Amino acid sequence: MLSFATMDVLDKIIIGSTISAVGHLQGRHEMDESLLHQDEIAIVRALSPRKRSEWMASRALLYTIAGLPERARCLYDDFGKPYLLGIDKHISVSHSELWCAAMVSDLPCGVDIQVYSDTVRRIADRFLTPDDLLLVNQSENPLQTLHLLWGAKECIYKAYGKESSVFAKTSLSPQ
Repeated sequence: MLSFATMDVLDKIIIGSTISAVGHLQGRHEMDESLLHQDEIAIVRALSPRKRSEWMASRALLYTIAGLPERARCLYDDFGKPYLLGIDKHISVSHSELWCAAMVSDLPCGVDIQVYSDTVRRIADRFLTPDDLLLVNQSENPLQTLHLLWGAKECIYKAYGKESSVFAKTSLSPQ
């Protein structure tokens, strides 16, 4: 197996043709460009050292669960959705600090992982409807509820795979 970084796979779930997993990166790592294709190097060089390490970890997790005979190039379509060149599978990846998540499926899919942060409070009105905000304000743990709603919308957006502002103002609150 090709290794990008030292990472623990903490949990893996398989449902039908869909495999998802969560990983924890063991510290920051320098990028070994010999493990990447030229088009991936251009993508990764544009990232900060921290994001570069997270990118590498999320791809290591992706390749671990994909079970491919060799590593395929991980590129992005016109809407920023990642795909594996030449592989007829849908993928989704996410990373936040030392945590990463990946998903591989025969169907469109989306995965999100997020370290709790007050940032979501500042941007909540950009992605939540008034009904969603009411749900947040009535919850026992508003920060947790904000992150759950953010994560759900991120997963839907990633599975959809096209640019759209519709998700920002689609309520996830029970009516």
